[in-house]
Amino acid sequence: MRSYSTEYDDPVVVMRVNVYDLVERAARAQEDQDDGALFVRSRCLEDNPYRGQVNDWAAEAAKTFADPAALHSLFVDQGNLLRSCSAEELAAICRQWGHEVFDQVCGVEQMADLAVA
Repeated sequence: MRSYSTEYDDPVVVMRVNVYDLVERAARAQEDQDDGALFVRSRCLEDNPYRGQVNDWAAEAAKTFADPAALHSLFVDQGNLLRSCSAEELAAICRQWGHEVFDQVCGVEQMADLAVA
């Protein structure tokens, strides 16, 4: 657990949720069953005003995360987040972005400095 605020005690617990399983369970929920699944079905599947925009947002995110200039701005210029990553984390980022984009974001000198092969 960690806090991202320097002013307030704001603990954050990292959780991983399989959204696909959650949505599938909610879609199958019957009126006399799981209240949690019914709530998710109602709020996420039936009455969600943003659901129709998800595909557009996903396409926009994919485009942004394929743009070396945007990634450099986000992960290098604004606090140099990549410098705080472990070698294992950097390797995972490199796999996600691809070597070409990763090299463009980090630059050849910086990549060697970060110890990523």
